[in-house]
Parts: sequence; C-alpha cells; structure tokens
Amino acid sequence: MLALRICTITGLWLAFFSISWAQKKDSTQLKTKPKEPLQITGIRVGLDIVPPIISWADPEVINYEATAEILLGNKYFLTGELGNATTKRQAENYDYTSRGFYLRLGGDYYLKAANLGKVGGMASLGFRYGLASFQQQLRYQTSNDYWGNQQTQLTDRNLRAHWLEVVGNFRASIFKNLFFGPTLRLKFRIAVSKTDLLNVQDIPGYGINNFARIQPGYQIVYQIPFRKNKPLAK
Repeated sequence: MLALRICTITGLWLAFFSISWAQKKDSTQLKTKPKEPLQITGIRVGLDIVPPIISWADPEVINYEATAEILLGNKYFLTGELGNATTKRQAENYDYTSRGFYLRLGGDYYLKAANLGKVGGMASLGFRYGLASFQQQLRYQTSNDYWGNQQTQLTDRNLRAHWLEVVGNFRASIFKNLFFGPTLRLKFRIAVSKTDLLNVQDIPGYGINNFARIQPGYQIVYQIPFRKNKPLAK
C-alpha cells in the first residue's frame, strides 16, 4: 500500500510539472515575436532651411543643402545630404573666398516615434561622415612709396576635408507625410588638405576650420511611402 501511494503521488507531481512546463513554453512562444526584416518602407526628401535664411541675411554666405532618407523597417533610416557653399570674408586690404561642394552619409535610429506618415512626431540620434571638395582664394593689396599699390592673388584648388558628426533630430508632423523640426549637429574634423600658400579658413558643409563645431538646423522633409507603415516601436 505504501509503495502504491508513493507511486501515485510521484505520478501526480510529474503530471503537474509537465502541464506547467508546457504552459510556460506556450506563453514564452506567444511573447516572443520573430524579428521583422529590414525592408525599405519609405523615402524622404527635403532640405535644411537655415542655410538659405543665413544666405538671405548675409550676402557674403551662400549655402544650399538637400536631404534624402531611406527608411528601413520602423527603427532605422539611412541619410544622404548634398550641398554647396560659398563663404566670403572681407577686410580693408584683403578678401577671402572659399567655395565648393560637400556630402554627408550616415544613419539614424529612432529614439521615440509615432506612426510614420501620420500626425505625430519622432526623435532620433544618428551619425554622419562628411566630405568636402573645394577651393579657396585670397586677394590682398600692399602699398609702398617705390612700387605704389599692388594687388596679389593666391589660389588653392582641389582641397579636401573629412569630418564626423553626431546628429540629433526632433520632427513633428501636422500634415500627413510632411515632417519638420530642429536638428543639432556636433562636428569633429578628421583631416583637411595641407596648403603651401595659406591655411584653410572655411570648409563647405563644416564651417570655420576648428577641431570641433556645433551647428543647428531646421529640416523640412516629405515622405514617399512604399507600403503601409506600422507604428514605430516606442
């Protein structure tokens, strides 16, 4: 009788353990969702309106920049930014000009976002690699009693500059597929061409030739959806 009771109790415990383990496994399978593949879910195109505003306020600075973004899934997007810039500096006896094109490539990760293409907003953090191709020119005037007034011109062509950026974005959407908001860039210069004539003063897309710079912006972008977007993970 004792052996029968022990066998019965042991069987009940084994049955209870098997049922509990099966339920736990089923609940785990329900909670675990397969990872969604990184598919292109949309394309955005736009511009930064701060450079044109600066150009309008200061005729010595001409800068225009366009942005294109490829959305991957609901958390990432790849970014390309292309622009051209001309900066002039003048004083009593000289004038300096830097002009050229620049390109930035990188990616962003959504920190917090609402539905893509719908009323809402999003915040993201990203990185960029920047490359500029430009030339600079310096014209200055000297005078003395013997030669009189003389004007000299120095030109450096085929200059290059490289830098990295940490970019923070916040965008709101009032109209469907139209996003706008401020951007803050923290830039770090990697390298710039060495010159024999004069030091580089301004780099297109980067600004004054310092080791680090902070640059604000304000972007307006329009999204061209590829398929119906799902809510972004919060």
